[in-house]
Amino acid sequence: MESLLAAIAMFEANEARFDPAAIRCHAERFAAERFRAELQALITRCWREWQAGLQTPRR
Repeated sequence: MESLLAAIAMFEANEARFDPAAIRCHAERFAAERFRAELQALITRCWREWQAGLQTPRR
């Protein structure tokens, strides 16, 4: 959670340096289905690791 908050703070502090059009163009290269599939795979893997008794799921 701390790393997410730090990333948000960094983004907000440097917001003027980002080009919204370039960001949008880059984001459009990723299909929604790919995101769903990869997120589901990550969640499944982390859930299985947690169920196996691991303290912290690994990436």
